[in-house]
Amino acid sequence: MVPFARKPAGRRFLHALSLNIVLHFESLISSTRVRVFIIDDSAINRNRSKKAEFLARVFDHTTGRFTKGYSVLTLGWSDGFSFAPLDFVMLSSAKLANRICEMTSKVSKRSLGYKRRMEALSRKPDAVVALLDRALTAGFSADYVLMDSWFTQAPLLRQLTDKAFA
Repeated sequence: MVPFARKPAGRRFLHALSLNIVLHFESLISSTRVRVFIIDDSAINRNRSKKAEFLARVFDHTTGRFTKGYSVLTLGWSDGFSFAPLDFVMLSSAKLANRICEMTSKVSKRSLGYKRRMEALSRKPDAVVALLDRALTAGFSADYVLMDSWFTQAPLLRQLTDKAFA
Protein backbone atom coordinates (compact mmCIF):
# COMPACT_ATOMS: atom_id res chain seq x y z
CA MET A 1 0.00 0.00 0.00
CA VAL A 2 1.23 3.51 -0.81
CA PRO A 3 1.86 5.77 2.21
CA PHE A 4 -0.58 8.66 2.58
CA ALA A 5 1.53 10.92 4.80
CA ARG A 6 0.92 14.20 2.95
CA LYS A 7 -2.78 13.93 2.16
CA PRO A 8 -5.65 15.38 4.21
CA ALA A 9 -7.44 12.83 6.37
CA GLY A 10 -10.70 12.96 4.39
CA ARG A 11 -8.99 12.42 1.06
CA ARG A 12 -6.77 9.70 2.56
CA PHE A 13 -9.85 7.91 3.93
CA LEU A 14 -11.70 8.09 0.60
CA HIS A 15 -8.66 6.76 -1.29
CA ALA A 16 -8.10 3.92 1.18
CA LEU A 17 -11.77 2.89 1.13
CA SER A 18 -12.02 3.14 -2.66
CA LEU A 19 -8.76 1.23 -3.16
CA ASN A 20 -10.06 -1.66 -1.04
CA ILE A 21 -13.28 -1.70 -3.06
CA VAL A 22 -11.46 -1.54 -6.41
CA LEU A 23 -9.04 -4.31 -5.40
CA HIS A 24 -12.02 -6.47 -4.43
CA PHE A 25 -13.69 -5.77 -7.78
CA GLU A 26 -10.46 -6.60 -9.62
CA SER A 27 -10.22 -9.95 -7.81
CA LEU A 28 -13.63 -10.85 -9.27
CA ILE A 29 -13.06 -9.84 -12.90
CA SER A 30 -10.86 -11.02 -15.74
CA SER A 31 -7.41 -9.48 -16.10
CA THR A 32 -8.23 -8.67 -19.74
CA ARG A 33 -11.22 -6.51 -18.80
CA VAL A 34 -10.80 -2.82 -19.61
CA ARG A 35 -10.62 -0.50 -16.60
CA VAL A 36 -11.27 3.24 -16.91
CA PHE A 37 -11.07 6.43 -14.94
CA ILE A 38 -14.21 8.53 -15.40
CA ILE A 39 -14.07 12.30 -15.01
CA ASP A 40 -17.29 14.25 -14.71
CA ASP A 41 -18.19 17.78 -13.77
CA SER A 42 -21.49 18.94 -12.34
CA ALA A 43 -22.76 22.35 -11.40
CA ILE A 44 -24.17 22.97 -7.94
CA ASN A 45 -26.71 25.77 -8.20
CA ARG A 46 -26.78 28.27 -5.34
CA ASN A 47 -29.01 30.87 -6.97
CA ARG A 48 -30.40 32.11 -3.65
CA SER A 49 -27.00 32.51 -1.99
CA LYS A 50 -25.37 35.91 -1.71
CA LYS A 51 -22.40 35.63 0.63
CA ALA A 52 -21.24 32.02 0.36
CA GLU A 53 -17.46 31.79 0.22
CA PHE A 54 -16.11 31.47 -3.34
CA LEU A 55 -19.61 31.74 -4.82
CA ALA A 56 -19.14 32.22 -8.54
CA ARG A 57 -20.80 32.27 -11.92
CA VAL A 58 -20.10 28.79 -13.29
CA PHE A 59 -21.10 27.32 -16.63
CA ASP A 60 -23.57 24.46 -16.43
CA HIS A 61 -22.99 22.18 -19.42
CA THR A 62 -26.37 20.47 -19.09
CA THR A 63 -28.37 23.69 -19.46
CA GLY A 64 -25.83 25.62 -21.53
CA ARG A 65 -26.08 28.64 -19.20
CA PHE A 66 -24.12 30.31 -16.46
CA THR A 67 -25.49 29.84 -12.98
CA LYS A 68 -24.55 31.09 -9.54
CA GLY A 69 -22.89 28.30 -7.56
CA TYR A 70 -19.98 25.88 -7.73
CA SER A 71 -18.65 23.19 -10.01
CA VAL A 72 -17.82 19.71 -8.70
CA LEU A 73 -15.23 17.68 -10.55
CA THR A 74 -15.45 13.96 -9.77
CA LEU A 75 -13.07 11.10 -10.51
CA GLY A 76 -14.33 7.53 -10.54
CA TRP A 77 -13.08 4.07 -11.51
CA SER A 78 -15.09 1.53 -13.50
CA ASP A 79 -14.71 -1.84 -15.15
CA GLY A 80 -17.90 -1.50 -17.17
CA PHE A 81 -20.13 -3.07 -14.53
CA SER A 82 -18.86 -1.64 -11.24
CA PHE A 83 -18.17 1.95 -10.25
CA ALA A 84 -16.15 3.35 -7.35
CA PRO A 85 -15.76 7.07 -6.58
CA LEU A 86 -12.10 7.95 -6.05
CA ASP A 87 -11.79 11.68 -5.52
CA PHE A 88 -13.48 15.02 -6.07
CA VAL A 89 -12.77 18.72 -5.98
CA MET A 90 -15.21 21.59 -5.56
CA LEU A 91 -14.29 24.43 -7.87
CA SER A 92 -15.17 28.07 -7.87
CA SER A 93 -14.09 30.11 -10.88
CA ALA A 94 -10.46 30.61 -11.83
CA LYS A 95 -11.45 33.98 -13.30
CA LEU A 96 -11.69 36.76 -10.74
CA ALA A 97 -14.43 38.47 -12.77
CA ASN A 98 -16.73 35.43 -12.35
CA ARG A 99 -16.28 35.15 -8.57
CA ILE A 100 -19.04 36.80 -6.55
CA CYS A 101 -17.57 36.27 -3.07
CA GLU A 102 -13.95 35.85 -2.09
CA MET A 103 -12.22 33.84 0.61
CA THR A 104 -12.34 35.06 4.19
CA SER A 105 -9.06 36.56 5.37
CA LYS A 106 -9.15 34.71 8.73
CA VAL A 107 -8.01 31.36 7.33
CA SER A 108 -4.50 30.28 8.28
CA LYS A 109 -2.33 29.62 5.24
CA ARG A 110 -0.92 26.52 6.95
CA SER A 111 -4.33 24.83 7.28
CA LEU A 112 -5.81 22.16 5.06
CA GLY A 113 -8.83 24.41 4.59
CA TYR A 114 -6.63 27.02 2.97
CA LYS A 115 -5.12 24.40 0.64
CA ARG A 116 -8.61 23.24 -0.36
CA ARG A 117 -9.60 26.83 -1.00
CA MET A 118 -6.57 27.35 -3.25
CA GLU A 119 -7.46 24.11 -5.04
CA ALA A 120 -10.96 25.54 -5.64
CA LEU A 121 -9.43 28.37 -7.67
CA SER A 122 -7.69 26.07 -10.16
CA ARG A 123 -8.76 25.62 -13.76
CA LYS A 124 -10.67 22.44 -14.60
CA PRO A 125 -7.97 20.92 -16.85
CA ASP A 126 -5.40 21.47 -14.10
CA ALA A 127 -7.76 19.92 -11.55
CA VAL A 128 -8.23 16.89 -13.83
CA VAL A 129 -4.48 16.31 -13.96
CA ALA A 130 -4.21 16.72 -10.17
CA LEU A 131 -7.06 14.23 -9.59
CA LEU A 132 -5.41 11.66 -11.85
CA ASP A 133 -1.99 12.21 -10.28
CA ARG A 134 -3.40 11.61 -6.80
CA ALA A 135 -5.23 8.48 -7.95
CA LEU A 136 -2.15 7.01 -9.61
CA THR A 137 -0.04 7.82 -6.54
CA ALA A 138 -2.62 6.13 -4.30
CA GLY A 139 -2.26 2.90 -6.30
CA PHE A 140 -5.22 2.98 -8.70
CA SER A 141 -4.73 1.98 -12.32
CA ALA A 142 -6.77 2.19 -15.48
CA ASP A 143 -6.38 1.65 -19.20
CA TYR A 144 -8.26 4.75 -20.37
CA VAL A 145 -9.68 8.03 -19.16
CA LEU A 146 -13.29 8.83 -20.09
CA MET A 147 -14.56 12.41 -19.97
CA ASP A 148 -16.98 14.80 -21.61
CA SER A 149 -16.04 16.04 -25.05
CA TRP A 150 -15.49 19.63 -23.89
CA PHE A 151 -12.51 18.44 -21.80
CA THR A 152 -10.69 17.29 -24.93
CA GLN A 153 -8.26 20.15 -25.41
CA ALA A 154 -4.81 19.64 -26.91
CA PRO A 155 -2.79 20.61 -23.77
CA LEU A 156 -4.82 18.30 -21.53
CA LEU A 157 -4.61 15.44 -24.02
CA ARG A 158 -0.82 15.87 -24.17
CA GLN A 159 -0.59 15.67 -20.38
CA LEU A 160 -2.77 12.54 -20.30
CA THR A 161 -0.76 10.92 -23.09
CA ASP A 162 2.43 11.57 -21.08
CA LYS A 163 0.81 9.60 -18.25
CA ALA A 164 0.37 6.64 -20.65
CA PHE A 165 -3.37 7.06 -21.24
CA ALA A 166 -4.38 6.72 -24.86
